[in-house]
Amino acid sequence: MVELVFVLIELVFKLTFTVLRVTTRGVLLLLRAVLRYAKSSRKKEVSEVGAEEVASDKPAETSKPEKVEAARSVSISVASKGPVSAAFTRTITFERGFGAVLFWFYPGGKVRRLVKIYDRTLSERLGFERRELEEVSYSGMSEIEPILKATVAQVNKLLRGEHEVKLRVVASGSSDPTAASGPKAESQDQDSTKRKAGDSSEKSARRSRDEGGDVAVMPSSFKEAVEKKQKRSRPSKVYTGEIVEIGVKPRKIDDKQIEQYCVTIEADELHGNALPVYGTDLERAIADCGAEVGSRVRIEHLGRIEWREPDGRKAWKNAYNVVKL
Repeated sequence: MVELVFVLIELVFKLTFTVLRVTTRGVLLLLRAVLRYAKSSRKKEVSEVGAEEVASDKPAETSKPEKVEAARSVSISVASKGPVSAAFTRTITFERGFGAVLFWFYPGGKVRRLVKIYDRTLSERLGFERRELEEVSYSGMSEIEPILKATVAQVNKLLRGEHEVKLRVVASGSSDPTAASGPKAESQDQDSTKRKAGDSSEKSARRSRDEGGDVAVMPSSFKEAVEKKQKRSRPSKVYTGEIVEIGVKPRKIDDKQIEQYCVTIEADELHGNALPVYGTDLERAIADCGAEVGSRVRIEHLGRIEWREPDGRKAWKNAYNVVKL
C-alpha cells in the first residue's frame, strides 16, 4: 500500500514536470515567433520609408518631359529665387555698354534688380562689380515702365556721376508675358505675323520702285547691299556681350556637320552665359570693327542680303554688323 502511494506521487511529479516543460517550450517558441514578426515588420517599414525618401529626392521619369521641367522650375523658384524662375526679364544698359542693370519679374509680384559693371576702370572707381538693389514690388504690367525709370535714377545716383544709364531696353526674357498667354494668343500672333509678312512684302514691293515707277536697280556689290539694308531696316537679332572665342567651329544643321565661322560671347541677354553666333560674314564684320577676344561688342544680324554680281548672276548671303563697344 505504501509503495503504491509513492508510485502515484512519482507519477504526479513526472506529469507536472512534463506539462511545465512543454508549456515553457511553447511559450518560448511563441515569443520567438512574435519577435521575428516584429523584426521583419520593422525592416519593412524602414525600407518603405527609405524608398519614399528616395522617391521624394529623385522624381520618377515620365514620358512627358514638359511636366518634369515645370515641377523642376517650381522647386527652383522656391529654393533659389534665381533668374530661371522669373516670369520675364528686362535689361537696360549704361552709356557705351560699360555696364547693365538686370531685372527679374517674379509671378508673386517681386522684382529683383542687379547692377553689373563691365568696365574695369569704372568698377575700381565705384568699388564694386556687382551690386543687388533692394527688391521692389509690382502689381501689373503698367508698373514696369515706372520701375525701370525709378531704377535708372537710383543707379545714376549710385554711379556718382561717373557714368550715365539710359532707359533703353535691350533684352526681354524668353518667358515674356506678352508671348505666354495660351493658344488664343498664339493664334493671334500667327495672324499678326501673316499680316506683317503681307505688309512687309507690299512695302518691299513699293520700295523696289523708284520715283518714275520703274523697278529699282539691285545693288551691284555685297557692300552696297549691306549699306542699303542698314539704312532701310532694323537688325532682325541683336546680341551684346564680351567675346570669349573666335574661329571656325563644327556645326550640325539638318543631320549634316559643317565647318562655319563662329563668334562666342558672354551674352547680356543670357545673363552672362555663353552664346555661339554662327555666320560666314562674321569674319568680315569682326575684321572691319577690329574686335578680338576680350572685346565687348554688339552683334547685329541683318538677315538675308541680295545683290547682283558683275556677270549678272544673283547672289545672296546672311549679313552681320559688329560694333565694338
